[in-house]
Amino acid sequence: MPELKTGPSKREGACSILSQRAAEPLTGTAFTDSRWLLVEHPGPWPSQAVDTALPAETLAEVRDRAPGVRLALIRRPQARSVDAPVAFLAGGRPDAWLRRVQLQRYGDLVDLDLEAIADGREPADGERITEPTFFVCTHGRREVCCAEFGRPVMRAIATGGFAPWEITHIGGDRFAASMVVFPLGHYFGHLNPVSGLSAARKYATDRLQLGNVRGRSGYPNSVQTAELFLRERLSALGLHDATVLSWHERDEQAGVDIRVLDDHYRVELTRQRHPEQLVNGCSDDAVRIPRWYWVAKEWNKLG
Repeated sequence: MPELKTGPSKREGACSILSQRAAEPLTGTAFTDSRWLLVEHPGPWPSQAVDTALPAETLAEVRDRAPGVRLALIRRPQARSVDAPVAFLAGGRPDAWLRRVQLQRYGDLVDLDLEAIADGREPADGERITEPTFFVCTHGRREVCCAEFGRPVMRAIATGGFAPWEITHIGGDRFAASMVVFPLGHYFGHLNPVSGLSAARKYATDRLQLGNVRGRSGYPNSVQTAELFLRERLSALGLHDATVLSWHERDEQAGVDIRVLDDHYRVELTRQRHPEQLVNGCSDDAVRIPRWYWVAKEWNKLG
């Protein structure tokens, strides 16, 4: 049985603990779209937080003009009220961008260049942010593991001089504590206070803590898996050490071409179900979840 990295839980059926006991790999589990709209809201956050917190007419227009954009709520730790909310816009593949916009009210969201965000183009709204910005999922009403494990990680990262944000559901509850870092969109999972602070410190110096990386938002799960496979085997820890060149998927097979430093590699993968039954959240039924795995010895250095 692998060592549990998240810390003890009083709940026998905690989905994050069960995921680790089953030795489920983190690789290739990040959200696959790169377009995000994050809106500050102090909470409390119910299970379907976005639908409840934002004005209905505003939300309807945002979704109509920016279909497919991932909406999430964020808040500063300990915030109890918000007079003028902040919004973050994120997107881009492979050239990622993050912009911070100061709103006066939630209705101002419809004044953003929502069409550009939907197209993955960087809008002119607000100011461009280049420093890593950390968002830790603490959405306990959606999944109790996110709050139980996420909040201690938030506090630990803050002790390192960072200013992390809380965020609503980002996908993969069983990987709590989970974190996404923009502008590049890297996902981290199964964090505890020690590994969370370590991951933030390394990221701030342009390095990845591979043991906790789930993948990069905006790429298919097969591509995320292939990149992390190569990074691990080649000890390529720099944020920009790997560049995805192309990929193809057909049925349960995939091939991915990636440049790592100065060399070009091709990785072949197959999709299989994890050998053990898992729950995505503590209240879900157990199922065998499909995952991408690299085919033994099927990675080749090209010209």
